[in-house]
Amino acid sequence: NSQRVTIDTSGNVGIGTTNPSAKLHIKTSSTSNTNQLLLESTDAGASSGPDLALYRNSASPADGDVLGALWFYGNNSTPVQELYSGILSIANDVTDGTEDSEIRFLNMVNGTLQTPMTIDGLNVGIGTASPDRKLHVNSGSTNIVATFESTDATAAISLQDNSTTNDSKVQIRAIGDDFNIVAGGSQRV
Repeated sequence: NSQRVTIDTSGNVGIGTTNPSAKLHIKTSSTSNTNQLLLESTDAGASSGPDLALYRNSASPADGDVLGALWFYGNNSTPVQELYSGILSIANDVTDGTEDSEIRFLNMVNGTLQTPMTIDGLNVGIGTASPDRKLHVNSGSTNIVATFESTDATAAISLQDNSTTNDSKVQIRAIGDDFNIVAGGSQRV
């Protein structure tokens, strides 16, 4: 009969550990892909499910506040615990009625934690933390900014505004090693 739950003198709760290092510390040595934390809802409704809420309840909220984070750690070859990836939510503007936020995705690259993607309001940045368009890609010193690939004979990028009909989209296409432009349903170049 072994101890399953520990509450230490600081109020930290340990499940699977007698020395919890956080408010809730769950530890397992299982080698199977079992969940260590499971939130389950049996509600038959489609509009609700199990929620995990991270709430920063600050008496003095400020622009730039970190609202919450998910961090992914593992051991390196030394073995030393290393932060490999993370997801961060930041309040860019806390003014009532004009609130804005961003989500940053962090990833370890050559020993340095970097931000390869940011969602800032409605803009997505890849390679930039300050996207100024719906999609802003910065490849740094790499000349090829993006690759769009198809598994059939044609790869195309379609351009459309509010008056473009489905039959006459403007497309930039690659067919094999050939490049062409289609407008109004006909190849133009």
